[in-house]
Order: sequence, then structure tokens, then C-alpha cells
Amino acid sequence: MGTSSTYYYGTSTASDSYIKADNKFSNFYINNSYEDFDEAPSKPKNDFNTKLIKNFSNIINELHLEAMDLAISIFTKHKSDVEKDVNKLIQKVPCYTHIVHPIKSDPQYDPVNFFSYNLAIVSDILEYMPSTMARANIIKEALTSLKYDKKSYLIIKTKSKEDAEKLQEVVLSEDDLISLALYAGAVKTWKLECMKEVKFPLIIASNKG
Repeated sequence: MGTSSTYYYGTSTASDSYIKADNKFSNFYINNSYEDFDEAPSKPKNDFNTKLIKNFSNIINELHLEAMDLAISIFTKHKSDVEKDVNKLIQKVPCYTHIVHPIKSDPQYDPVNFFSYNLAIVSDILEYMPSTMARANIIKEALTSLKYDKKSYLIIKTKSKEDAEKLQEVVLSEDDLISLALYAGAVKTWKLECMKEVKFPLIIASNKG
């Protein structure tokens, strides 16, 4: 794909970023401004806050996805840690990202059109949903955004029991995520080997057999 960009659905954001990335990242666009660089900009430090994005390269390697042809839809809470990390990630990985904020109380912008993605992420959002149906609907929308003609996967993550209880949020187990994914239309679910040591529930779901 060769480009990095972030678009927001149902959100208010100070800036949408678009990075046009060739081998040297020679063109850099921010807020419709343009600059030329003779050399590649220095790479950002790996200062990610979430274990999900810290392990991103391991995840896409295990799923056999191509980092240079990656389109990701992210369903999360407005200004969540995973959203902040994704905005750092696109400076390191030339991918297209589309961020969706399902909570209606979050600031809203007009929606942009969806296209198909080979990776979807649901994170930092299910804990805030008022019902099982609302959670399943988010997962269903994420599954619907996936490509059907190529390998595509959905990552579903929620807080650990300890963190959720500390914040007085809904506690969801790995079994809960599996049940929600299957209810939403996933054909199969499984765990990531590279994330097996994490203390929070995380599964992979697919709408293919």
C-alpha cells in the first residue's frame, strides 16, 4: 500500500495525520501542510503504553500479515491508550488506519466511508458498553470491516479483572470475549502465542473457516 494515514469516524480530533511513505519517508504531510526531506526522519522511540502495540510486529508476524500492505480498523474509546499508540505506530509502520469511536457521548464528526481491512482491533471499549448486545454489535461491525478475499483477522482485547475492578468497569473474561465473537458472527477464535503471557483477555477472531 505504501502509505500511512489515520482517519476518524465518530470523533473529534485535533489533527488527522497522513504520511506518504516511500523507502526513505521523503514526503511528510501534517494537517494539509507539506515538507520535503532529504533524509529519512529519525524513528520515534518505542515508547508505546500498551502491550498490544508494543508487540505489534510479533502479532502481524504470527498472523502472517504483510506490514507494508496493512490496513487496520480500530474500535476504541476516544483518546484511549491504544488510540494514542496507534498514532505513534503509523510513524514507524507504513499502514492505513481508520479509528472508530463507538461511544455516542464522545465528540462526533461526520463518518467517512469504510473499505475493507486485513486487521481490525477492538480495544478499550467493550468495558464501557451498557449491554451484551451493544458489545456484540461493535464486534460485528469490526468483523464486517474485514476483507473477504484475503487473510484478515480481528483482535479483541479488554482490561484484566484487576484493572477493570479498580476502575469500576465491567469485567470481561476470555470466555466472555469468545462468546461475544461467536454471537457476533465469527467463525472461529483462538489465542495468540506471542501474547500468551499477558494478564488481560485477548483473542483472535475470524469470519472465515
